Amino acid sequence: MKRLILLLIPLRLFMITAIASLFICFGIESTAAEMAPENGSGVIYFSGASRSVQPGPGAVYISGSVYPILPEAYAIFTITNEYRTAAGIAPLTWSDALADAATLRVQECRQVFSHMRPDGSPWWTLNAAIMYGENIAVNYFDAQILVQVWMSSPQHKENILNPRYHTLGTALYKAENGYWYWAQEFGL
Repeated sequence: MKRLILLLIPLRLFMITAIASLFICFGIESTAAEMAPENGSGVIYFSGASRSVQPGPGAVYISGSVYPILPEAYAIFTITNEYRTAAGIAPLTWSDALADAATLRVQECRQVFSHMRPDGSPWWTLNAAIMYGENIAVNYFDAQILVQVWMSSPQHKENILNPRYHTLGTALYKAENGYWYWAQEFGL
């Protein structure tokens, strides 16, 4: 039994070191206190995601809005279009279908905050026919600040200013734990 314990200790230390290294590489904060700063600024763990602009296979049909669009979520649509217009890029058109997809994605992000879905599939598989770019964030409590932060991140900015994108749906999920989960879903 002693040998087994002695063998497990180095393995455990290796695993803890490897996990800590991943957190540092991806900028993942490790404590709830760090995730919910008092100044209203949040944490973006992952870069924006995009996929090929070629139309994808099949779609999961999403009917009707799952939840009403909160004013804060609609604000990121408006602010995003202000940045696009200032850059000489045509504004995006609101998409109810992408808003429904964003609504489901923010709920999935509450389970697994990633561009991967809880079942391990890529984010865009929720509706491959319409989803081509995604920005997600957690714990921002102001839409203006959130979009400014996205604009300071190269991959998020690339999604926001991508001239190939013509539609956008957004969502915000205010979880019971006090965290705010945000999503922008971009379409062609």
